[in-house]
Amino acid sequence: MAHSIPYDEKIADQICDAIATQSKGLATIIHDLDLAISPSLVYKWIQQNKEFRERYARAKADQARILADEIAEIADTIQPGVIETESIDSKGKTSVERKTIDMLEHRKLRIDSRKWLAAKLLPKVYGDKMQTELTGADGGEVVIRHIGAKS
Repeated sequence: MAHSIPYDEKIADQICDAIATQSKGLATIIHDLDLAISPSLVYKWIQQNKEFRERYARAKADQARILADEIAEIADTIQPGVIETESIDSKGKTSVERKTIDMLEHRKLRIDSRKWLAAKLLPKVYGDKMQTELTGADGGEVVIRHIGAKS
């Protein structure tokens, strides 16, 4: 993997477009796009290029929305899986029982992972806590005045 490639607008566009339209991680996107770069190079570009940093941040915000949208689909779609139970009877004969079940724990893990990622990428939208900001007039400082009670 090349680590010292100068910033490339075409590659940056491909990366941001892919991030904004799918839930995959950066390394997987780079691999899928067959780019001869590493995630560390992309992170270096992010540090060095303000415009790319802003585009990348917008793409990650879009990705958070995709992750949140996927949650309903995962929750509403049965994911069949097979559980095999092997047993040995008193004569030493082995038998295998197979049951097809919904993989509820796996679906829960997928949902929880997406919830966590969306909350980290867009905390104001998907975070657990309401974030409020106190500001004074025109966004300035909050002024607190003590007004004494009249006797």
